[in-house]
Amino acid sequence: GRTAADLVDFVNTKIGTNLRVKAAPTAVTVLTPDNFDSIVKDSSKDVLVEFYAPWCGHCKNLAPEYEILATTFARSPVKIASVDADQWKELGSRFEVKGFPTIKWFPAG
Repeated sequence: GRTAADLVDFVNTKIGTNLRVKAAPTAVTVLTPDNFDSIVKDSSKDVLVEFYAPWCGHCKNLAPEYEILATTFARSPVKIASVDADQWKELGSRFEVKGFPTIKWFPAG
């Protein structure tokens, strides 16, 4: 691989370390099965959710624009969120995600 994570893994195997690439800070709320319902069903906030797959080219192209969107709405009653629907397939199935990216609006209440 040619990503930073792949290169770190390569060096780790050579020198016996277990370091990881630190994720860049983001304004996008990352959803998992553990926090999905509490965030999406929050009656005080509208939530826009992107269901994505890390390998998806369209998702990769959307990422910087989605980050701008999240930064723009950071201090508003709208939450901009994303979920890795490839990793958390049950969430993708639950909301009938058929392709990537899929963006769904969850109104407050």
